Amino acid sequence: MKFLWITDPWSTLDHSQDTTLRLMQEAINMGLPTFWAPSDQLFLASHPEKIQAIELKNSVSLLAQEQFNWGEYSLSNFHQIHDRVDPPVDENYCKIVDLLLSRGANEKQIFNPPHLIKNQSEKIPPSDLSH
Repeated sequence: MKFLWITDPWSTLDHSQDTTLRLMQEAINMGLPTFWAPSDQLFLASHPEKIQAIELKNSVSLLAQEQFNWGEYSLSNFHQIHDRVDPPVDENYCKIVDLLLSRGANEKQIFNPPHLIKNQSEKIPPSDLSH
């Protein structure tokens, strides 16, 4: 199984507390192929049907920005795509999922799609409680 993790930009993450970084580290520890891309770099690949990401092979906590080794990948190569960009679930958040789908991702690959987060996130109250 290959995992793609999408987060906020590296410089904005709380590296000691970020749950996604901890999940990524556990995937690496389990020997699962693990790839990461920040939301602001994901779609900078030179081919429109690909995304730009970094394959993580070692400790996430030791990774420094200058060590990033970017590659271009087809979304069909990933078994799971974990969209872990922090809310709010707004136009920019939804745009990431729309672009993933337009570049070949299958909706079943994507974890944390906007329609689910809008209604069931622990960070945002469900829409019927916001009145």
